[in-house]
Amino acid sequence: MKRFAKIPALVMVLAGAVLALPAAAQTPSPSPKERKPKPAKTTPGGPSASPKPAKPAKAAKAPASGEAAPAASPDATPRPISIPIPTGQTVKGIKIPYFDLEGRLRMQFHAEEALRLDEQSVQFARLTVEMKEGKEGDENLFIDLPASKLDLTTQVITSADPVTIRRSDFSLEGETMEFDTRTRRGVLRGKVRMQIFDRKKL
Repeated sequence: MKRFAKIPALVMVLAGAVLALPAAAQTPSPSPKERKPKPAKTTPGGPSASPKPAKPAKAAKAPASGEAAPAASPDATPRPISIPIPTGQTVKGIKIPYFDLEGRLRMQFHAEEALRLDEQSVQFARLTVEMKEGKEGDENLFIDLPASKLDLTTQVITSADPVTIRRSDFSLEGETMEFDTRTRRGVLRGKVRMQIFDRKKL
């Protein structure tokens, strides 16, 4: 079994410092005779002033028109794949786009045939999953599955037939496969064969 993944992560750590101040020099306190009582402060409304009321907290400012909304959290749950096919019907030449939470096209599903088995599963014939790779989406990766099944609950595609994963710099073949569309990670099982066309891109 071999796995494939592609995205690294960065971690940053910040530290602080503590500054100690020297104690002030002690001076002799005045004797009781030298101490003079201080007159109490008075206000026109009474002998003592009432405490000032606390200022109310300011409400969060809503973004002005034209400002960009905050980006979605990377930990947010991805959108599920929607298959607009009634149960028991077959559609030929289907193309299904998949967009992330920010509205970017991340994957496209091309199938010669798609059969809706029930509310939870769809069967595909000659399915190709096109994954957008690179910052500009110009390094696409393709997964060719002659016969496969999509579980709409788990969003996992399984295939018991040989599968081919290809990109411009390599090709990977396996006997069976499981592909999680939410994480875009897959598992190849059985005899796995890899061909590398350009080592510099790996």
